[in-house]
Amino acid sequence: MATRIQQRRGTAAEWESENPILALGEIGFDTTNENIRIGDGTSPWNSLDSVSGPPGPEGPQGPTGPTGPLGPTGPLGPTGPIGRATFTVSATQPTAPINGDSWFNTETAVTAIYYEDADSSQWIEAGNSGPTGPTGPIGPTGPQGEQGGEATISTTPPSDPVPGEFWFDADDGRTYVWYLFNLQGQWVEIL
Repeated sequence: MATRIQQRRGTAAEWESENPILALGEIGFDTTNENIRIGDGTSPWNSLDSVSGPPGPEGPQGPTGPTGPLGPTGPLGPTGPIGRATFTVSATQPTAPINGDSWFNTETAVTAIYYEDADSSQWIEAGNSGPTGPTGPIGPTGPQGEQGGEATISTTPPSDPVPGEFWFDADDGRTYVWYLFNLQGQWVEIL
């Protein structure tokens, strides 16, 4: 039958608070940190060096466990307020606007935002437009252009057309213009 030998052991807190002096060669085991100290017969526990080696490298991460079941759906929250800010492009103000609506006035080319405060509501111009500048000087008159021709409606083209003259062919309902290029004239259909 084998003989069983049991060493002194205790938690790190127990060793720390009792701080006993181990006999020469006596082994003490810290069960919290899993380290061993050997007594010299004179030094208390807290003064002895551990004879345990440094911790080994961290092992690889184990496989991820299976996903647990899906929990129940929570209760439905209250319905939030309806949001409907709109942007209108029109010559007239939108009817029944709400706070935050925008309107581009096609007559004045100004964008405004409808604003409601505690005691009033109004359209406020968006951005910082400066005052209208003075009218610039009138430029010089351009050169006189060629006189355009007439518009003729017939089943045959005009006999002596001039550049820019129109002809509506009453047979097929197509419109043509007399076009002059490099002194060569021709009827070109207007699509």
